[in-house]
Amino acid sequence: MATFYSDSRANDVAVPAVPNKPYNQIGRVRRAYWTYTTPSSGMPTVGDYIELVTVPVGAVIMQIVTAAEAMSTGGGTAGFDIGYSGADTRYGMAIDVDAAGQDITGHTIALNHGDVLTQDQVIRARVTGEQWAASKKFYGYVEYLKD
Repeated sequence: MATFYSDSRANDVAVPAVPNKPYNQIGRVRRAYWTYTTPSSGMPTVGDYIELVTVPVGAVIMQIVTAAEAMSTGGGTAGFDIGYSGADTRYGMAIDVDAAGQDITGHTIALNHGDVLTQDQVIRARVTGEQWAASKKFYGYVEYLKD
């Protein structure tokens, strides 16, 4: 029977051993949490950005969890993309917040789970579908590994 190794385990058994990234052994799971409530007038509309949190250089993205009240104003399907400047949809695209609920994104390979940030990044949501409703809560966190 063959034995296969993950990248970090292959580093351990190599001769000579290859040092793993520090977060592989001593990384801590951290969460950057935000709260946001839409204004009572002049709410975010399609294409507007909501800057959520800054995640530090070297962070390894594990997932992004959002919780929202119903954002629909009846003009379409309220949603958002999530990413950072130059990569607006890196962790999710057109995530539906028409009705209240929770969404998890950035948690699959296709949604860049394991992404290692090469600089501090402001994670932001870009409104899609329709203008968001007034006085509604949009909360969440980015979960990441960091030394």
